[in-house]
Amino acid sequence: MGKATAIQYARNGAKVGINDLTAEICADTLEAIRAVGGQCFGVYGDISDPAVSEALTDQAMERYGRIDALANVAGVVIPGSIISTTQADIDKTLRINVKGSILTTQAAVRYMKEQEEGGAVVMVGSSAGLLGVSDRVAYSASKGAIIAVTRAIAVDLLHTKVRVNCICPGPVNSPSMEARFQATPGLREKFLAGALNDRLGEAEELAQAILFASCGEMGYLNGAIISVDGGLTCSQGIKK
Repeated sequence: MGKATAIQYARNGAKVGINDLTAEICADTLEAIRAVGGQCFGVYGDISDPAVSEALTDQAMERYGRIDALANVAGVVIPGSIISTTQADIDKTLRINVKGSILTTQAAVRYMKEQEEGGAVVMVGSSAGLLGVSDRVAYSASKGAIIAVTRAIAVDLLHTKVRVNCICPGPVNSPSMEARFQATPGLREKFLAGALNDRLGEAEELAQAILFASCGEMGYLNGAIISVDGGLTCSQGIKK
């Protein structure tokens, strides 16, 4: 989703800065952005490290002179129930999914709030933050936190022109999701049983939703939690 979002921003004329864990992964996404004519740079490293989030936003200002939008897409999914989840699982999940998003928003907002036009922050939650999902205790906790944090930051930025909204995806087609399906027979059918659209989402569709929430034409959208999940959230309890 992060890669698709960066490409979608570039297609719509944005100059893009990206983050990923390694230089190799960054290079792959940078190449894809340049292939659609985008200007871009990358900062690799763990986004929950303040030095990384600050380097990303500082370099954006140095190169482009402003930050109009921030998409907090980085995240990890570590399976685990209340019985099996370890302290290490909890710490890693909350560190990356929650702390990383907060730190990067902190770093970007200090610039955005000084800009005449303000800016837009898009958090990425999950249907797991809205619904009960088995074997996802730490992940659900992190995405529930992101939903709460979105509202808290929106209120913190009252009387500024910085908006904060949250996109909550349902299951999205990706290499990691496909690996989960291969490892757990019947899991694909379980996910599809709750989707009114009878399919998984595509990364490009979520990228479009993130772009929508961050564009200037949506200046009245603030503090919103938007489910983009093929009807999963509203279809719980429906037997197809």
